[in-house]
Amino acid sequence: MTTQFTRYLCLSVDAQAYSRRDDGGQVRLQRELIALLDEAAAAVGLDRTRWHRQGSGDGELALIPAGEPETVVIQDFTLALARLLFSRNAGRFGLDRLRLRMAVDHGLARVDDNGFAGATVVGVARILDAQAVRDVLEAADSAPLVQVLSDHLYQGVVEAGHACSPAEFRMITVRNKEFHTQAWVRAPGVDLGATAPTGAEPAPVVRPGGQVVTATFTGPVDVHGGVIGIRNS
Repeated sequence: MTTQFTRYLCLSVDAQAYSRRDDGGQVRLQRELIALLDEAAAAVGLDRTRWHRQGSGDGELALIPAGEPETVVIQDFTLALARLLFSRNAGRFGLDRLRLRMAVDHGLARVDDNGFAGATVVGVARILDAQAVRDVLEAADSAPLVQVLSDHLYQGVVEAGHACSPAEFRMITVRNKEFHTQAWVRAPGVDLGATAPTGAEPAPVVRPGGQVVTATFTGPVDVHGGVIGIRNS
């Protein structure tokens, strides 16, 4: 057992409409979900035996150690999982489809006696369960997977040019209980711009240093990933 807080990439996935399935359907979903996560990881050279994993029936929460490259998890693993889901869902409808939400952040956490501890773990859980993320998956009906990154992970990995393209992401406001933040969401293989309401404008993000980021979505494709201006406050 880990005895101190260590920096991890924290990843959580959750299946849509799990409770609407009968008992047998829930068992099949649990087994298939783990198999798909294992297959996607193996396809891009990740070793899930090194991950600290905690099942939740309809999902999984994982603390991924530094030896597993963050950019591979955020980009290659996610794309591989999306491809598997697209193939698996082809020709299926309703509850026969398997659709997932995925939330990712990085920070300090630890493996404790009864699960995982740390603000990063709590934050990922709040983001994953937020109505704003559920709404994106609901609106993007053709998407088998939506991935949401915390704001600071997005800035450090995507905007810094290490993985993904900013054009794939939309900024959303996450409110869940006392938790309130900005996050960035995409649906690999699906244009989320087409699902954004015209003129929708999330609240501005104020970053350390006084920068204010505003976003708006005015068309089906936004080459700047939703960010239209950065100004000093």
